[in-house]
Amino acid sequence: MPESPKTAAGHPARKTITVRQRVLFGCLGAVTPLVLNLLVVDHLALQNLTLAAFAGYAIRVAALLFLGGLVAYFYKSESDLFKIFQLGLAAPALVTGMMNGANSAANHTTASLRQSVQSAASIFSVPSVYAQTSRPQQKLKKFTLPKESATEEFFRGLTGSRAARIWFIIVSRHASLGEAEKLANRINQGTQGLHAEVYEPYGGSQSYPVVIGAGLTRAEAERLRQKAIAAGYPDANLWTPLAAGAQSR
Repeated sequence: MPESPKTAAGHPARKTITVRQRVLFGCLGAVTPLVLNLLVVDHLALQNLTLAAFAGYAIRVAALLFLGGLVAYFYKSESDLFKIFQLGLAAPALVTGMMNGANSAANHTTASLRQSVQSAASIFSVPSVYAQTSRPQQKLKKFTLPKESATEEFFRGLTGSRAARIWFIIVSRHASLGEAEKLANRINQGTQGLHAEVYEPYGGSQSYPVVIGAGLTRAEAERLRQKAIAAGYPDANLWTPLAAGAQSR
């Protein structure tokens, strides 16, 4: 049986690893967090896959593969392929974890706000028995999320973030369409900087919401809410269709 090659000191000779093998195993290590993240997290962000979102995701994959291969390349003293695989896995896993952490914090805040606005909606809700009107109902606006721009789609693919322009500001809800229209007209005629519109009842509710802001980011919605409160509408509150499971259309 042939003996293993040995060095002058009598120790087994170290296996020679080519640069191609080193980089390849580093990239294979980088694939692991990418696949796991796609199965657990990214499939949600990529549900509505567009060309721009795919381009963003492809750049993220390429960058993390490059990072894994680069780390493995610089560890030239390491000759164990499994350890090179682990080295290639570490940096992409760290970057992926940081992105998930940032997105998770934003989603947790959004979830908390959704819970609060659902509670607020229950306060504003009006029994449907009072929501009768004898005149034909005019065409009202509907709660829909704004279409993402190509830039927003790209960054959704690149970072795994979710849509940000999901917030509406509702100043009040009314059982009667006429009452809702009166308030909207009063706001439009007497409150500078605010524009109100009456929306269709949503999600099983029979009340008509009076809305002064649509498709806003959280920061924009908070500023507009404070402005409405200062103008004499203390019940102005944030609301999102996502709280009721709506999808962007």
